[in-house]
Amino acid sequence: MNYYGRICLDDIREEFVVKDSTGRRFVKVNINKRREPSKYGDTHYVKVWVPKAERKADVNYYIGELKEQEDQK
Repeated sequence: MNYYGRICLDDIREEFVVKDSTGRRFVKVNINKRREPSKYGDTHYVKVWVPKAERKADVNYYIGELKEQEDQK
């Protein structure tokens, strides 16, 4: 199954950006299935991946949403 959607770059805090050994910047993400589709048909959501021990209660880690891509024949 393929998915498409969007990620809000403005919601990605600089503290979530990590650099690899070449200096390229990345954001680790976690994609989860919604219990029920949203009113816009989104079936999955994207959150910044942060180790459980480092998560803060007052921080929103949600950065995007996805929906299943229909067959394009």
